[in-house]
Amino acid sequence: MDAAAGESRLLHRSPRWPAGLAWRSDGKALAFATGKDLLLIDAEGAPLRTLAGHAVPLTHVAWRGRDELLAAGNGALFVDRADSGAMEQFLLEGTPLTLSLSPDNKIAACGLADGSVNFRYINNRKRSRMSGYEGKVALTAWSANSRYLASASTGASSVVVWDFGSKGPEGSEPMQLNAHEERIESMAWQGSGLLASAGRDWRVVLWRPGPGSRKALDIQLLDGPAGMICWSPDGARLAVAQPSGTIRFFSLRAR
Repeated sequence: MDAAAGESRLLHRSPRWPAGLAWRSDGKALAFATGKDLLLIDAEGAPLRTLAGHAVPLTHVAWRGRDELLAAGNGALFVDRADSGAMEQFLLEGTPLTLSLSPDNKIAACGLADGSVNFRYINNRKRSRMSGYEGKVALTAWSANSRYLASASTGASSVVVWDFGSKGPEGSEPMQLNAHEERIESMAWQGSGLLASAGRDWRVVLWRPGPGSRKALDIQLLDGPAGMICWSPDGARLAVAQPSGTIRFFSLRAR
């Protein structure tokens, strides 16, 4: 790391490959998986706790508030208490490629390798499963108000959005947003409800999903495939990273 960009320090060394890095919202604790264990360290790298006893190797981690962690591995979703070490295990019907917790901390969504999404309602233990994707579900992202989950499978050119308003998505058809011509590489929600998607088709597409709204608001053409995208904290700018090494910024305009 360049000295002008910051300081690089070795905070932890693990005998296994770390997975699922997740900072707590206050920035004072970092959690990650190593094999079947969850390790917690503070911002200086000092060990805080090891949460062991998971039945399978863990691949994805997410904080749920200050003292609770979600961890996913092949066939299982775990809810761990960082303060007491207590742990619950739930069935996960497949191999997780994503773990996304709704901002209201109520629903964990896992994109699975078998072409489905597993929803787990943490408080009442209810679960559901949505299938029919073209391939492995590798992208999942929640809207800021926890109403919509956007998802996409590997190789797919459509964004599939599940609506958790009213009675939830069970028994309903998802919104399919079609404007890309090749596979989608990244998705990101803006705080006011805008969804951006970027793809191999050199396109960045802006949507506002909602009842009866499935058309793109805007399509920006690039000079090559798009990769990762990220909104600024104020939601006014979208950063787009391209495989070519280029990073572009797009600014929202009032209409």
